[in-house]
Amino acid sequence: MSDVQSAQVAAPLGYGSRAMRSADLTLVGRWLGEPHVAQWWPDREKQAQSIARHLSEPSMCCRILRIDGQDVGYLQVYDPHHEPCIAPDGTKIAHPYRDQPPGARGIDLFIGEATCVGRGHGPRLLAHVLCDLFAAGTPCVLTDPDPANTNSIAAFSKAGFRALETRDTPWGRVLVMRCDRPTVE
Repeated sequence: MSDVQSAQVAAPLGYGSRAMRSADLTLVGRWLGEPHVAQWWPDREKQAQSIARHLSEPSMCCRILRIDGQDVGYLQVYDPHHEPCIAPDGTKIAHPYRDQPPGARGIDLFIGEATCVGRGHGPRLLAHVLCDLFAAGTPCVLTDPDPANTNSIAAFSKAGFRALETRDTPWGRVLVMRCDRPTVE
């Protein structure tokens, strides 16, 4: 008879999010200073001010991403059909994704905790976000990573997003990606 040791089975990780509060601005500000975030969300101070404004915007929902109850990142969900949209220079513009279906939502996010980057958490966090948005009736979800951000594009692709096109927007050149709500047959 052999001595077979049973392997420890790891419990599945819990992915989720919670509403962001103004008290979280310090945490998000710290994350904006992390090199892996600052590369794609430059000008920490300006980004922090923008996120602070988003907390009171009716077309924006700011959330803190969580893994096993630990705060690990930032998510913003927006309605591209809501007016007004404020460009980086402060002017009011029509959102560049108004060509998407009514009810569409756009998302921007980052994982702020460096220890959570490159470990497969991005697609799993995105799956959680998509599940919540689709359950609320959202027909499709958009995102717009920098075309050079291959890690972000890979995470979105693994979560079910497909590339639509590259566009020039007031925020720079982006790769517009979309994930449609699954159809029930």
